[in-house]
Amino acid sequence: MDEPAPRPDVFRAVKGALAQGATGVRDMPQSLLRHVPYALLYGERTGRSDGAVVKAYLDRFGEAGRSAPRRLWTHYVISLEADDLATNEIAGWLKRNRDVLPERLRDFSSKYEVLDPARSPIRMATEALGGDGFAEDVGKIGFSLQRLRPSALMAAILEGVGSALRGGSLMARDPIGRVKALLEGHVENAIAATQAREEVRRRALATFIEGFVSWQRRVDRYDQNPGPVLDLLTSVNEDPRFSPEKWRGIVTDATIDIIEGWLTRHTIEAFFRVVNRLPIERQDMWDDRREFWMAYLEFVHRAWLIVGERGVPFAQQEKIRFGRFRGGAFADHCGLVLDFGDLCALEMNMNGRAVLWRPAEVHPSLLGKFPKVYDETPYDRGTITRYATGMWSQGCVGIVHNGPWQRKIADVIQQRTNQGIRPRGV
Repeated sequence: MDEPAPRPDVFRAVKGALAQGATGVRDMPQSLLRHVPYALLYGERTGRSDGAVVKAYLDRFGEAGRSAPRRLWTHYVISLEADDLATNEIAGWLKRNRDVLPERLRDFSSKYEVLDPARSPIRMATEALGGDGFAEDVGKIGFSLQRLRPSALMAAILEGVGSALRGGSLMARDPIGRVKALLEGHVENAIAATQAREEVRRRALATFIEGFVSWQRRVDRYDQNPGPVLDLLTSVNEDPRFSPEKWRGIVTDATIDIIEGWLTRHTIEAFFRVVNRLPIERQDMWDDRREFWMAYLEFVHRAWLIVGERGVPFAQQEKIRFGRFRGGAFADHCGLVLDFGDLCALEMNMNGRAVLWRPAEVHPSLLGKFPKVYDETPYDRGTITRYATGMWSQGCVGIVHNGPWQRKIADVIQQRTNQGIRPRGV
């Protein structure tokens, strides 16, 4: 159903006529009418928000040739935005003239309520979540999912997916898999890459993300396995910890907090998985550390993984960003930074001591020696081990893992956090 885009000189002529308003459209040579949708509905959308321009174009539509209704239907669907003036004017025209459309387009329009721009994307989203039926129907009208992927319609469909999942009335068995199938695996920045207006993309992102978070929390009340949803959302819109501008002011703070909580847990669990793939001197000792730190999971605000050279490929397989050691650590070393808000801790996988510090109390000359959460600059651990001794001094302490080390660390966390953090039984 595609037709060649107009030549640059033709496009400029059409755009110039649209820029003159309704008069420019009325005076436009008949030969240019077939090319109007390219300048009206895409790119800079010249005249798209001007009702007089759109109506003047539709008034002359009979001059655009016998295939014009079919071609207009195609442009309308690809560029569909429910709250857009041109979308709704064209939808009205197509409703009044639907009898001149080919039968396959009439059938598709009927099944998906295509000429109702507010309802159609939700119908398409529901069908896409249910299986391959939508993709098959798209193929029958000469489209492809590849053609739809960068379209404004795709942003509307993904918003519809989020709306359906957020409402909870749709029993979708595998919404993650269905979205990946709809996008044919091209999930990275999928909504940002569409041709929809910025405000439409922002709304679609918010609804899509919040819909999946709502769905995940219904099917997994205790957040035991948010990983697949987390992977999808951070692919569609990147990691909120490193790209906050893609999240703040678009997605609600409450939703961002949930996602960052999932990311923190994922980072902590990734640390243990990476360590398990590296040489361990004593498995029982390591099991004790894992049990101890997992008890603090709900109190951790942020977490950051730092690995030695041999841990890099394992950390990469976790699909998270991480830091690297450049000194003060062996190739098999792996570190986990835990941020409790007013107290931080660096735990290691070998015999190295656990270091705890209060950033507000550390001397300014030493503060740069401690690792920072989300800092990908290679870190030299050797600097803090010289300052973090067995006694609290200069805002920090280092605790070796022998004797009642759990009680020692727990005491420091309780005494040095404003909330007096101490999990039950620790």
